Amino acid sequence: MNLAAYESQLRAAIGSDLTTLSLTIEGLSTLKQNNFILKQGITISELNTFPIEKIKQREINKCFKSILTSLQDYFDGLISVLLLKDEVIPLPIPATPKYLNSLLPRKLKNY
Repeated sequence: MNLAAYESQLRAAIGSDLTTLSLTIEGLSTLKQNNFILKQGITISELNTFPIEKIKQREINKCFKSILTSLQDYFDGLISVLLLKDEVIPLPIPATPKYLNSLLPRKLKNY
């Protein structure tokens, strides 16, 4: 089994989280006001927001939580593979490539 796929998924998730955080922080740096104008048809609502520094800290916290979730998913995948390695898997004869490619994901869902 190629465990590099799990690592690639983890790296992509963390990279995406950090990119999103960077873009958000950059966008907040250019924000001039602490309120948000919501226009819907003829209705206009003004929503107050937290100060910019608190918004930045909230975004950093969200990014951190997302990275922790990605790490948990990564470890769950590795643990599933370790548990699966000791399991005997009967294969039908002949086993088609399509069947073999679908077997592992189905087995990993059980863990």
